Amino acid sequence: MKTKTLWIVGLLSVGLLLTAQSFADTCGDKKDKDNKAAFMTATQALSTCSTDNNADCDKKKDEAPACDGKKKDTNKAATDLTNSQAQDPACGGEKKGCGDKPAADGTAGGSSFLAAAEFDTTPDKADKKDPNAAPLFTLTNQDGKEIKLADYKGKIVVLEWFNYDCPFVQAHYKAETFKKLVEKYAKQKVVWFAVNSTHYTTAKANQDFAAQHKLPYAILLDTDGKTGKAYSAKTTPHVYVIDAKGRIVYHGAVDNAPLGKIPENQTYTNYVEKAVDELLAEKPVSTPWVKPYGCSVKYPPTPAEK
Repeated sequence: MKTKTLWIVGLLSVGLLLTAQSFADTCGDKKDKDNKAAFMTATQALSTCSTDNNADCDKKKDEAPACDGKKKDTNKAATDLTNSQAQDPACGGEKKGCGDKPAADGTAGGSSFLAAAEFDTTPDKADKKDPNAAPLFTLTNQDGKEIKLADYKGKIVVLEWFNYDCPFVQAHYKAETFKKLVEKYAKQKVVWFAVNSTHYTTAKANQDFAAQHKLPYAILLDTDGKTGKAYSAKTTPHVYVIDAKGRIVYHGAVDNAPLGKIPENQTYTNYVEKAVDELLAEKPVSTPWVKPYGCSVKYPPTPAEK
C-alpha cells in the first residue's frame, strides 16, 4: 500500500514538473515575442527618428552660416558680383576721367578716344598699357614706299585724314593750310602724313594729286580702312597729333573755319598748329580734342550696304 502511494506521488510530481516547464516555455515564448515586438518597435522608431534627424540635419546645413559667418545666398552673391563688376574698371565699369574732357596730362581724355575703336592689333599694335598710345601701322605712300609709324618714334607725327573728292579737304588745299604748316615745321622734328582711307582711291590718283599740289609730304594708302578705323577717324579732314613718345595728344578739327568760314565773334584758331607749338615748347596740349568737321570717311561698304 505504501509502495503504491509513493508511485502515485512520483507521477504527480513528474506531471507538475512537465506542466511547470510547459508554462515556463509558454511564458518564455511570449516574453520573447513581446521583446521582439518591442525591439522592432524600437528599431522602427529609431529608423524613423534617424531619417527625421537627417532631414533636420540637411535643413540645418542649409541654414548654417558660411565660412565667413554669413548665410549663403547664391542670388545675393550673383548680385554682389554684378555690382562689384559694375564698379570695377577692369570689368568695364565706370572709370574716373572717361569722356572727352582732357586728362591731367593734357592728353585726349582720361580713358582715351580709342576706347570704342575697333582695330586689328596684329602685327602692328599700340601699347595696351597706355590708352592714348597711337596704333601702329604699316602703309605704302603714293610711290609705293612702305611707311611704318614705329620708325618715327622720337618725332612729332601729324596724321591728316584725306579725301581729294571732299569739298572741305579741297578748301584746305586751295588755301594751302597743311602745306604752310609743313613748311613752318620743316626744320623741327615734325613729320606730316595724309592718310587716304577712301575705299575707291588708288595709288595713282594719290600720286597725281600730290604732284598737282606739289606736296612736301606723302599720302598713305589705306583702302581697306583698317588704319582709319584703328584711329576712329570720322571725317575728312580729321587730324591726329602724336607726340615724340607715341601718344595721341590732339585729335579733331584742323581749325574753326570749315570751308574757310570763321564763326561770328571768333578769331581764327588752328588747333593743330596750337597743339604742335605747345609740344615744341614742352608744354602740355591745352586743347586735346575739338569735334571734327568735314565729309565722312568713305570706308569700304559692309555686306549689308552693298
